[in-house]
Amino acid sequence: MCKEADEKAPGKIAKMDKQRESYYKYYTGRNFGEAGNYDICLNSSRLGIDRCVEMIRMAYEQFVKEK
Repeated sequence: MCKEADEKAPGKIAKMDKQRESYYKYYTGRNFGEAGNYDICLNSSRLGIDRCVEMIRMAYEQFVKEK
């Protein structure tokens, strides 16, 4: 049974991703996944988790300071 589920998983994931993309497009008029749709976008595989956390913390502190 696990092997059958493993074989079906990629198709189910692709279907769910398509539904998510369609939902996002319908309600925002924007394309799902484009970096320009976000206030901050970091590549954690390139920067590392600790550096991303630090950058998010600094951005948050700047945001709070500007309020």
